Amino acid sequence: MIVDGGLGLELARRGFAFSTGLWSGEAILTRPDIVRAIHRDYLAAGAEVLETATYQVSHGALRALGYSEKRIDDVFARGVALAREAIDAGLQTHSGMAGLLGVDHSTLWRSIRRLETISNEN
Repeated sequence: MIVDGGLGLELARRGFAFSTGLWSGEAILTRPDIVRAIHRDYLAAGAEVLETATYQVSHGALRALGYSEKRIDDVFARGVALAREAIDAGLQTHSGMAGLLGVDHSTLWRSIRRLETISNEN
């Protein structure tokens, strides 16, 4: 199984300027076009699994930045949707998705349950 990788480095290489601790999670919100393009490029290069670009995203981190629960769910949903859009483009016949979660032990299980729900809806 070939998994994509180096999303943060690839974002930086393409000129994305990180301004918060959300890393690729910030790009989901402000430059989804770059995230989508990177997903497609990884699939074209042979990746079989895309990660959702939500590594640094957690309920605690987003709440600390003033995000509402609805907006937090929207961030997770957008990360899933961007990976799904690339997979649905059909560049790889056997592709899947892996949800990534940032480390925030106080809300980790809530984040896992929410990401599972969103993934199943898509």
